[in-house]
Amino acid sequence: MKKNSETIDSIESEMMVLGCMITNQKYLELGIRSLTQDDFYVEEHIVIFKSLRKLHRENIPIEVTLLCKELTNVQILHAPSWPVLITSLAQYVGTSAHFEYYLLLNNLNLLTEYSSISLLALFNIKNC
Repeated sequence: MKKNSETIDSIESEMMVLGCMITNQKYLELGIRSLTQDDFYVEEHIVIFKSLRKLHRENIPIEVTLLCKELTNVQILHAPSWPVLITSLAQYVGTSAHFEYYLLLNNLNLLTEYSSISLLALFNIKNC
């Protein structure tokens, strides 16, 4: 998926989104419904999002200790210190406006991508 390099691929934006999801049930549910792992660029953030989604699916409360315990089972090259990373994300919380703006940009990027694919398909059909 092509993303808006100005905001969507921003490490800070990803940190803010994950921080909101870790610290706020409303944003956790909104993020789980609206985002996929493909919406994240940083490998550790992808792993954290997948772990948040797994814990949520299993009805396990999201809090730093339980999330870190889940992440210790994940094998990735150059694994970070999960407790340090998760704690910093939990402190890197933006406002609701930032979270909702990120989701809006993400949805606009999806619409643009789908529109481009649809226009290309129509062009190809017309030229057959």
